[in-house]
Amino acid sequence: MKRKLPWARPLPWWRLPNSGGLRIGANQELCEQTKSANTANEVLQLAQKVGLPLADRIAEQACLVVRKALRNTETQLKILVINRQGELVGEAENEH
Repeated sequence: MKRKLPWARPLPWWRLPNSGGLRIGANQELCEQTKSANTANEVLQLAQKVGLPLADRIAEQACLVVRKALRNTETQLKILVINRQGELVGEAENEH
């Protein structure tokens, strides 16, 4: 029997866990635009146009998820978010 991992559950891609678009500085108009976007890449581009650190927030949230999975191991994490052009667009570090 395959064990289902709680941190691997799919989330709506336009919403970060424990934070909303308004919490990273997005106005209501931008939040509405993200709802009609067809891909996560479109959402990233919308955020980048207005200077929102969406990719950094995604990396931060990924660090939290990975840290929870690793529990109390002494592991240094560095999460990088790379766009389709191969450019670094976000990052986060987490030491334990």
